[in-house]
Amino acid sequence: MKTRLILVRHGETDSNKEGRLDGQHETMLTADGISQAIALSAKLSKEKIDMILTSPLKRAQDTANIIRRQHTVDIITVPEFNEIDCGACTLMKRDDVITKYPKLYTG
Repeated sequence: MKTRLILVRHGETDSNKEGRLDGQHETMLTADGISQAIALSAKLSKEKIDMILTSPLKRAQDTANIIRRQHTVDIITVPEFNEIDCGACTLMKRDDVITKYPKLYTG
């Protein structure tokens, strides 16, 4: 039997649109982010999904719950899937991080 792993990123947030680093900051999905998750849920509707693993962040949980609408599976929260802590760079725009902390930014 062949096992597949499908990796999914959460839908769009306001911070994503603005080019900001969310890190572990809680942020909500935008209307477009919800639409993205709904479209992905429809695309994955014919896939056999045994479980959904997600980070504890609300944006990831919301995306996972939308995907689960097409499947009767548990969502398992995995703390190790949490986003990195961006520290002082949290909610900064990427260009500002490059300017203020050029040695920290790696792309």
